[in-house]
Amino acid sequence: MLGRYFGVLDNLFERAIVRRVAREVAAMDLNTFHGTENRHEVKLSTEDDSHFGPATWKLVHSFNSGAFVAFLEVLTGINRLIADPHLRGGGMHVIRRGGKLGVHADFNYYEHVKVYRRLKLLLYLNREWNEEWGGTWSCGTGTRHAAAGALHRS
Repeated sequence: MLGRYFGVLDNLFERAIVRRVAREVAAMDLNTFHGTENRHEVKLSTEDDSHFGPATWKLVHSFNSGAFVAFLEVLTGINRLIADPHLRGGGMHVIRRGGKLGVHADFNYYEHVKVYRRLKLLLYLNREWNEEWGGTWSCGTGTRHAAAGALHRS
């Protein structure tokens, strides 16, 4: 079971699929993305899966499958997880050099489906990551973790 606040899983998905998704994402038209710039985030994002390539669409929708949600329940110890078919606050995020996705708790309740967000899964698609660039993260514990985003890290 993952720790209370975070966990890092390497090689959770087939490497060939993740590489295909990384290529599709790199080729996406970022003009279709929404730009966000505030104290917590400097990023581009889209929740509109019609912009995803076929491998990306399939992988993202597999995250919402019953089998994957059941796997996450066992992994985290959180029962009765409900996947978000709208990708609200999720979907695809592109964070360029100097960008950020900081810890924020402004969207823990999703009014549209009347549920609380309990879990967030990040899949890093960077081909390379140099730890000197930073990229550590925290999940509210105050401790920084050096699980910087390298291809195939979740």
